[in-house]
Amino acid sequence: MNPGKLVRLIQASRMSRDCGLDDLGKIMTISRRNNKNLGVTGSLCYLRLRGLIYECKI
Repeated sequence: MNPGKLVRLIQASRMSRDCGLDDLGKIMTISRRNNKNLGVTGSLCYLRLRGLIYECKI
């Protein structure tokens, strides 16, 4: 990736019924490690009532 170029990714997804909050925590732990190694920053928003996940990476 060109360090001078700003790239954005916005994604919306829905958790499967088999995926619980413990699974979401594991996903976040692995993602933080991988993103740090790649120099990726961003945020994740989980809307519990609808099971929606919004993710924005820069």
